[in-house]
Amino acid sequence: MANLWHDLKHSLRSLFKNPGFTIAAVAALALGIGTNTAIFTVVNTVLLKPLTYPDADRIVEFLLTSPDGKGAIASPTKYNNWRQQTSVFQDIAAYDFGGPGFNLTGDHPEQVHGIHVGEAYFRLFGAPVMLGRTFTPQEDSPNGGKVVVLSYGLWQRRFGGNPNIVGSAIPLGGEPYTVVGVLGKSFVSDPEADVWLPFQIDPNSTNQGHFFQAAARLRPGVTLAQANAQMKVAADQFRRREHVTLHRGLDRGRIRLVAGGQRRVQREQTKMIVMCFPRRRTWTIVADIAEAVDSIFSTATNFCVFLHASR
Repeated sequence: MANLWHDLKHSLRSLFKNPGFTIAAVAALALGIGTNTAIFTVVNTVLLKPLTYPDADRIVEFLLTSPDGKGAIASPTKYNNWRQQTSVFQDIAAYDFGGPGFNLTGDHPEQVHGIHVGEAYFRLFGAPVMLGRTFTPQEDSPNGGKVVVLSYGLWQRRFGGNPNIVGSAIPLGGEPYTVVGVLGKSFVSDPEADVWLPFQIDPNSTNQGHFFQAAARLRPGVTLAQANAQMKVAADQFRRREHVTLHRGLDRGRIRLVAGGQRRVQREQTKMIVMCFPRRRTWTIVADIAEAVDSIFSTATNFCVFLHASR
């Protein structure tokens, strides 16, 4: 014990006598620890931490691929066609990107982040309902009325957690919307939102504009490959039936499904979207980063040893 105390005092004296070496050593340790912590956070979020959605391994997203690129975008006509593929899909929901937001007027006006969603959205992503309910199929139809679902955060912040909020009207963009429900605190949507409004897509729409996203849950026993094969057949039938003529590139594109469980949104820590990241490739990237960090750490340590020896 005496030898340990003697070595500790000797080390402290050496560090104080060589402030440059001390600063370099502490900086190298801080860089290594901080970077490895960040890497673990990404790995935990992307690979290890399970999605909170029910049956997450059966959730898929619709990805439009074309010679001009790819993206998770859909049109009303395509969406209505996908909804007819009941042999492979159990639930299918549309949701948009939210746009600039909605003005919540009243005594204290503010802009809130809202998105339009299909009635199956909450069921698909397992949104817990704290008060009231979510949208009905009738409310998600054209002229289905002005109704809204609130997030837990907005309900607490703006309405003081009023337990009687369901059934009351709130002013959004100068128009009254009836609150039908409040979601639970644990639900985090992608994109994030304060309010959800029904999409009300016309089932007979001829609108071929691509401006929203869509996701679905595969029926039990249906594989991703089987669903993609069915989507290819349905897409060919749709093109022949509708004589689709779209923007160059998009009309030559194909819709394919990607596993929704491989797409993780990490808002609070990285503000990055990880979309369709194959696990093998993700591990390769993480390993490359770790190797680079280890190299930096080793170089910094060797530099510190060199400085100490040169003195």
